[in-house]
Amino acid sequence: MQVNLCMAVFGDFPWKKVPEYVLPKIIGAWLEAIIVFANYFHAINIFEGQKGRRTGTSQDRLTFCYLCSSSRATVAA
Repeated sequence: MQVNLCMAVFGDFPWKKVPEYVLPKIIGAWLEAIIVFANYFHAINIFEGQKGRRTGTSQDRLTFCYLCSSSRATVAA
């Protein structure tokens, strides 16, 4: 997705084709996330000890979302 946008910004890719490439990638990512969750939700419930229970604080979830979305995130060894 970033490559398509970058190429469009610098004129190597027509802007009218950007939605044709970006939207399927976003939809595909959502579908993949749904499939993975559907595949593992029983294991998640077993790990958490209760159906629908999710441990962790809101700060933990914010940190996780930031690390997943940040291109500069690194894992400390």
